[in-house]
Amino acid sequence: SRLACQSGTQIIPGYYNTDVLSSYAPLNIQGVNWGIVSEMALSEAYAPINNLQDYLLVSVVILILLVSLFATIVAERFTRPIDLMVQYSRDAESSDLINQLDTTAQNEFSELAQMFNRVVQQIRQKTTVIEQKEQEKEKLLLNILPRPVAERWRQGKTHVVDQAQQVTVLVIQIAGLENASNQLGYQTVADGLDELVTLLDEKGEPMDVERFNCFGDRYVAACGLTKPRLDHTKQALDFAQNALTLIKEVNQKYDLSLSLQIGIHTGAVTAALIGQRKFQYDLWGEPINIANQLAQKTEANTIRVTQSVYERAQDLFPGDPDQSVVLADNRTLSTWVLGKTGIRDLIGEITSGLGLDDEDSLDAPIEAESDP
Repeated sequence: SRLACQSGTQIIPGYYNTDVLSSYAPLNIQGVNWGIVSEMALSEAYAPINNLQDYLLVSVVILILLVSLFATIVAERFTRPIDLMVQYSRDAESSDLINQLDTTAQNEFSELAQMFNRVVQQIRQKTTVIEQKEQEKEKLLLNILPRPVAERWRQGKTHVVDQAQQVTVLVIQIAGLENASNQLGYQTVADGLDELVTLLDEKGEPMDVERFNCFGDRYVAACGLTKPRLDHTKQALDFAQNALTLIKEVNQKYDLSLSLQIGIHTGAVTAALIGQRKFQYDLWGEPINIANQLAQKTEANTIRVTQSVYERAQDLFPGDPDQSVVLADNRTLSTWVLGKTGIRDLIGEITSGLGLDDEDSLDAPIEAESDP
């Protein structure tokens, strides 16, 4: 009877003590004072709404993912030229200037890529020029300093002093330059001298015989200073004999008549980097002084050595005792000559072909024949 005059919908506790959605209204039947009630579980009533919420939530998530993916793709395509420029800039910083950016696209990035490629091309050209200058500088530096000393100088060590107790020094006196210049001209002699010095440098490099000075007609070299060697005397003597062979080749090529006077001594020397703006690696000590005096007092195409040098190499380089030399300080020094042995052997072969007896000696005086 309570529902006969009321109608509505509300959430109320159900039969099983669970919330239900209940709708009620009176029945308009004459003579009956009844009402009608309809109930539905609240979960069932809200199921379409919950399904719609889930659908919308999933749709929003999918849409966000799709938008994010699209934005990522667009951003990557947008920033890819910039990333390439950054990468190529790093390559250029690491001296890798080979790659270039693609400039086929018709947009602002293409113009920027063209500008970048032009900058890289200019850097490549300047880098090539710098490398060439560095190579020229390295070549000039090695013409002045031995390689170990040059490396120390590049490291900033300007005060370089080296001392060695066992060094063999060669002084090569080149004779005949003035006469050859008067006869053949200075250009021919200069070309021949340049080739001779170049050949000597090339021959000495693998033997660790380093040129220290080449002034006028004098070539000074040493073995065992910047790179210590136990066989420095042998290497120096091998180099001296090669020098005698090289002067023959240069004479034949340029039609010259130059000769070499070679003096060799061994001992302790001192070498130092002298000068700041115009520097040189200078060498001094008794070996260079004695070798220089021996070279001045030696016959043409002859190697003159001191007793200490000969004692070190007499088993490998036979020689002949020579006249004693009076040095500038009035000391008398015993010397030996290497190089004449080969000439005497050659003369011996010629005389044996002529049928001369062993008793016939070239050193014997020649008697003049009297007229009949």
